[in-house]
Amino acid sequence: MAIQSSTVRSFLYGFIASLSTCAAVGIYILALGNSGRLEENVLSSTAIVACGFLLGLFASVPTARHSWHPIGPTTLVFLPIPIGLSMFVIWWPYFTGGYSWELLRQIGDFLFSSWVIAVALSLTGLLSLARLKASLQWVRIVTLAGGNIFAALLVVTIFGEIYGDAWGRILGILGILTTLGCLTVPILHRVSAIPLEDRVQTAKLEITLTCPRCAKSQVLLAGGANCVECKLRINIDIEEEQCRKCGYPLYKIDSAQCPECGTPIARPTSTTQGQPIGKSGSMASV
Repeated sequence: MAIQSSTVRSFLYGFIASLSTCAAVGIYILALGNSGRLEENVLSSTAIVACGFLLGLFASVPTARHSWHPIGPTTLVFLPIPIGLSMFVIWWPYFTGGYSWELLRQIGDFLFSSWVIAVALSLTGLLSLARLKASLQWVRIVTLAGGNIFAALLVVTIFGEIYGDAWGRILGILGILTTLGCLTVPILHRVSAIPLEDRVQTAKLEITLTCPRCAKSQVLLAGGANCVECKLRINIDIEEEQCRKCGYPLYKIDSAQCPECGTPIARPTSTTQGQPIGKSGSMASV
């Protein structure tokens, strides 16, 4: 799939370039057999920049798709803070010739806290893109709630210098749940899309639409197609109506109640936000 957003492309190319530079410096250090302060600082700096571009890439995708606004733009504005603090910690002793441990300790609190907040914001925006069945939405909600609570407690731990066995166990539990959720949500996103793709391929639904480029009115099959006039590539995705309670598919179900759980079915109107839809809620994109 082509990347249409210039912002997403910029962060992707920046991540690839910085990661490649970091790898090249690492290879140079290993091949040389030893390294000095300058080489170590360059290696650390390129690694920090690569992490910054990666988080920026995570934030730029929901920003480009206008999903969960303003999480994406907020992350992009916030990212220079942890990157700048990291560069200061890396290079300030190199140019001044020594460390001020008290200053580094104070900066370190802000440094680690800013990275925690940046990661939490980036993951929140990224998880917002997952298309889950109605019955699985709770997984994303629990993951986001646990992850943001975990991030907040980490910041409190850093500035409040809170220690203790019970506190550590709470952080450990939240960290495990957050990691598990971040791994589970993308899998459920993919699993939720499998039946949808199968129905698109087998239903062979025809959609009447007007090409946004040449204004040619035409009938196209659901899925991928080209405009008959200007050959513009048009993708038609079918978002099937589901029971709001149990997630049962309601395509070609004419009854007033869900056949699975008996919940009353709220039928959509003929148009939704200016886009034509059928019983399956079809939507075209180019």
